[in-house]
Amino acid sequence: NGLLQRNLEIVVVSIVAKTTNGKDLMIRDAVYVPDSLRIKESKGIVIPIPSGKTWMEALRCGVEERFSISPELQEMLLPIEANWFKEEQKLSSTLPMMLTSYRTLKVRIRITQPDRPELHCLGLPSMCTFQGKDKTHWAWVSAEASVQSTNSEVLTKLLEDARINLSEWPSTSFMDLKREVFDTQASTLQVVNGTLIRHLRVIKVWLM
Repeated sequence: NGLLQRNLEIVVVSIVAKTTNGKDLMIRDAVYVPDSLRIKESKGIVIPIPSGKTWMEALRCGVEERFSISPELQEMLLPIEANWFKEEQKLSSTLPMMLTSYRTLKVRIRITQPDRPELHCLGLPSMCTFQGKDKTHWAWVSAEASVQSTNSEVLTKLLEDARINLSEWPSTSFMDLKREVFDTQASTLQVVNGTLIRHLRVIKVWLM
């Protein structure tokens, strides 16, 4: 029909494990998701599928790059529980007026041996927040909660792990920070050498 269309193939991975009381938790990027890979309805790990690679190759490579877990260990300790495919066309949120075809394969991985030492890199077995190989920070959050409640859970975990006492904050400060980080994206949070740092984006305007 003569229209220019962008095609994007991705794998969205949910890595799930049970707590000692039987509740499912999943891994989620705790502080930053690049705009180009941001999928608002997804709480999983987004991995692009490069041209010429299968989704399984992209999955194994993406997990290894983020968490230093070899494909061989993934095969043994990160078994795929289910996968399903979704395709949709819509205007891109990052490229104005660009029609994009999103081909998304969703994969759920179920960890059944959280006590294995090879999985300490995922914050297991205590399910604490942890840092990936690429310096990104990750958290274990409820697998059943909505995106908004999960954002609250992620932020709370980050602040608690940084030993920040939320009871000392003014009543509206937590919601203001959550809105700033996850909704307006006016700032980002980053953990550097164990310290939680807030980066604020500021635009200076000079009126002549």
